[in-house]
Amino acid sequence: MKRLIICLLGAALGAAALAQPKEITVKAGDIVIEMVRIEPGSVTVGDSTYTVDAPFYIAKNMVKWGEWFDVCGHGTLTKPLGKVREYPVPMDYISRDKWTGKLKPDENHSKYVEPFAYWIKAHGGQILRLPTLAEWMVACGPVPAAEDLDRIAWIDGARHGVGEKEPNVNGVYDIVGGRTEMVEVPGDGFRYIGGLPLVAARKQALKNPELLYMIRKQPMDNMWAPSFRLVLHEESATAPAGIKPEAAPAQNAGQAAPAASPDATAIKIARQMLAKGIADETIAECTGLSLEVIAALK
Repeated sequence: MKRLIICLLGAALGAAALAQPKEITVKAGDIVIEMVRIEPGSVTVGDSTYTVDAPFYIAKNMVKWGEWFDVCGHGTLTKPLGKVREYPVPMDYISRDKWTGKLKPDENHSKYVEPFAYWIKAHGGQILRLPTLAEWMVACGPVPAAEDLDRIAWIDGARHGVGEKEPNVNGVYDIVGGRTEMVEVPGDGFRYIGGLPLVAARKQALKNPELLYMIRKQPMDNMWAPSFRLVLHEESATAPAGIKPEAAPAQNAGQAAPAASPDATAIKIARQMLAKGIADETIAECTGLSLEVIAALK
């Protein structure tokens, strides 16, 4: 009997795993984010082991500069054109001092992530967030052998469009040896991981691929501008096709619907965008707030 229960439990767990597709697509407006499911596991790099206990979906690619600009960049930067639109969005470039061109050392780059993720939620329903450090490590997979680097990683010190190399063992592009990426350490802020600062580092990476997993509290002030990719929030993971908004409660005939309170997250993001000088109309489209509410925040 005990053996039968164990077999039934195993079958139930297997069926639950099969219920979740290996790949999903998040769509919001013209933006399409392909995501791949990463199973629970551990990865050891140097003396540290990173463990994820639950499956999660991570974007196959970093967010493209053109995608980010179309949502959040109006009125703040020269529009990226042509091949540049395919580059990962360079967060330290868009945060540099507009007069000196220098990197702001204490910049909180998450303020460039949150408006983009919120726009996806408003227009597609899915809730996205930055990966945790452990999630990024597990999605990255085991440290690759030096002979595999050129197949999956850019280690030439130059800029490239996303997804031009082969994916890693988990189906994720450019996560090894690509642009430095921003991740979150729950309860301890953000970190910048991966990437290579100099062409000369190629030789070092071939000797020791673990260099591609370097973790820093601040991005380096060089051409390897930090970028980001997103994961599907746990609240969305059970419904890969999208979250349907809850139906509003029925109103009695002739009764006016109560005015909805502005969303606290939308207010926070709107203030960040106002501080960057982004147009009210763009903020309204990104956050769903009315122009009146946005005007009142100034």
